[in-house]
Amino acid sequence: MRTLECLVTVVEQGSLTKAAAVLHMSQPALSHQIAALERELGTPVIERLPRGIRPTAAGLAAAAEGRIALAAAGRAVMAGPRADDRAVSHRAAPPYVAWRGPRRQAATNEAVT
Repeated sequence: MRTLECLVTVVEQGSLTKAAAVLHMSQPALSHQIAALERELGTPVIERLPRGIRPTAAGLAAAAEGRIALAAAGRAVMAGPRADDRAVSHRAAPPYVAWRGPRRQAATNEAVT
């Protein structure tokens, strides 16, 4: 999520230096985050200019999706404390089951509904 936050902030600020200040991190650390995202996506997300940056088409698309993901994550964090544990079915698998894979899930004899 931090990498997406970095990309969204860079695109919004139009500058690595300004974005680094907003994110309270060093410019080299931010540049490293962006480079890691570019490696993961297999394409540049920003064009580095003498004065600022210009997002690529891939960067704009990733930033748009990043905004959606960050908003959803924010809602999930806010919903956690408000969740009523009694409303959860006793047959529902715990949230971590999805990360355990199909073989581990079958071994727990719990079905995701």
